[in-house]
Amino acid sequence: MLLLVVAIGIPWAFLRSIIEADARAHTLSGCLARPVSDVLLGAQSIRQRGLTAAIVAEHDALALSWERALRRLAALTAMSKLASGVSGAVLLTWCLSIAVQYGAEIALAVAILGVLIVDAGASFVQTLQTMPNVRSTLLRQSGPLNAASVGRKPLEALDDSAVAVALRKASVVIGSVGVLNDVDVEIPGRAHVAVVGQSGSGKSTLLSVVTGATELTGGSVARHRSALGGTAWAGPTAWLWNGSVRTNVEFGSSKLAPTVGSRLSAAGAKDPVGLANRQTGEGGALLSDGEAQRVRLARALGRPRAGLVVLDEAMRGLPRDQRTTVLRAAREIWSDSTVLCALHEVADATSFDLVMVMDHGRVVEFDSPAALLAKDDSRFRFLLEAAEKPMSGWSRVDLMLRQESALSPLRDGVNQPQA
Repeated sequence: MLLLVVAIGIPWAFLRSIIEADARAHTLSGCLARPVSDVLLGAQSIRQRGLTAAIVAEHDALALSWERALRRLAALTAMSKLASGVSGAVLLTWCLSIAVQYGAEIALAVAILGVLIVDAGASFVQTLQTMPNVRSTLLRQSGPLNAASVGRKPLEALDDSAVAVALRKASVVIGSVGVLNDVDVEIPGRAHVAVVGQSGSGKSTLLSVVTGATELTGGSVARHRSALGGTAWAGPTAWLWNGSVRTNVEFGSSKLAPTVGSRLSAAGAKDPVGLANRQTGEGGALLSDGEAQRVRLARALGRPRAGLVVLDEAMRGLPRDQRTTVLRAAREIWSDSTVLCALHEVADATSFDLVMVMDHGRVVEFDSPAALLAKDDSRFRFLLEAAEKPMSGWSRVDLMLRQESALSPLRDGVNQPQA
């Protein structure tokens, strides 16, 4: 009995430390893949920004921590086995010294039984050490089976042809933070709407809700039937897979799509033919930020008759002097579509039919640029003045107001909302 207690008790005393050391070694082993994946996915960006030394330093620090964790795990395991073996041998020798007095057969039986007890104790403790990994694996594998079956709610259909998209008390809560709060707005059909606001105001979340990519936690969103199936979307998060630029651009194109070269040209590519024959790399790793963004926009331009076009800062990464030109060309292609465009350059919003200003997840203004600029307390006017420096004593807002009569009216069929 004493031999069994020693065979199990000593390894048991090391059990918690060994499990913790093993978990740390596994965690660091997984972390070692992160710098490698960063290099594979963003080699071009890493080189351009001079981050090679930082990536190497991070990898070296992780490798050193991983080596220390493995050494600690090996030391604890060896100490546990050594202590258990020495104690078992001492007790077994003591038992044999007593059993010899009762004859050789009894001593042999005691020796065999002692060895079996020590081996069984070591196997039992080793099984306990593997239980956390087994439990973690079982939980990961059974997680999808235990998940509740929740179907994504389809977007509602609108019958009113004058309205392309309608949001009613739309709200999105992530964790405990409301990123979209009681948005109640109707977007007219065939209108080109600029969505502006400071970073974190909810622009991307609003566009994601309109496309159906993000589900609402409250309220509803509805789209006109013509826009339910025909949607074009472009943004920095659109994924580019490892292949040719041509293959990436052609993905999802309609039968009426322009050629790949013409789409890349409209997206601002100086050498569309050469760019079309290049390789993108996984996630666009072999392209610059501007080239990758042009590929994403060219892919969206493959649906020229889309009922709804959603551009989530689709000009990001392009040179400043090209953004306005590329945006104008894209809008001409989608002249008969309803366009929602989140803009980083507030000045570009003055050429849109309507401007939607967002702040802290709410739509605070929604009207034509001219109407918003005419208000002294307009949030849009404030954003525009903050983004534009005075030009020869005249601000851009003053020039816009003086040229109000020259502004293009809303195209036919677009209903301007009430102020």
